[in-house]
Amino acid sequence: MPTDDGPGGPSPYGAHVLVLVIRHAYAGDKASWPGPDADRPLDATGHADAEALARAIGDLPVERVASSPTRRCLDTVAPFARARRLSITPCEDLAVGSPRPLLDVVLGATAPMTLCTHGEAMGPLLDALRGTATVDAALTDDEWLLRKGTAWALRVDGRTVTHLRHITPRSARAHSGDPAG
Repeated sequence: MPTDDGPGGPSPYGAHVLVLVIRHAYAGDKASWPGPDADRPLDATGHADAEALARAIGDLPVERVASSPTRRCLDTVAPFARARRLSITPCEDLAVGSPRPLLDVVLGATAPMTLCTHGEAMGPLLDALRGTATVDAALTDDEWLLRKGTAWALRVDGRTVTHLRHITPRSARAHSGDPAG
């Protein structure tokens, strides 16, 4: 689990670290799910998005994968972790309602890693990054940047995120109404 010192102690990567932040893929309608929300799985669209996302980020140099312990987050990163032969570490800091801000988790990374979380955590992170990070995205509105099944490649330099690159797999663009989809 990431700590204030970052997972694994001091960074051997020098000046910057890549952190991928993923919003879980589609998991159906929350209101119609009969069980605990933490157990809500991906729907068919979500599974397709998770596979497409794994292909889109598959070549990025990531060594660790941490995820909110909710099933939909674990299922979202499973294809990527499986393809890279990486284990997934469930992390309460990435869960909805965590008292620890996602920015602290990101800044604590000491190795290239993937974090899968929820829109409720990513919205405040996006607000914190406005004005400090360069945003490289097809569109820069919140709805686009917080789309389910997409990722942000963040460049973390010391204690600052300096760059956000939005990664939108083709499947996520196809059901977003984006003409590039």
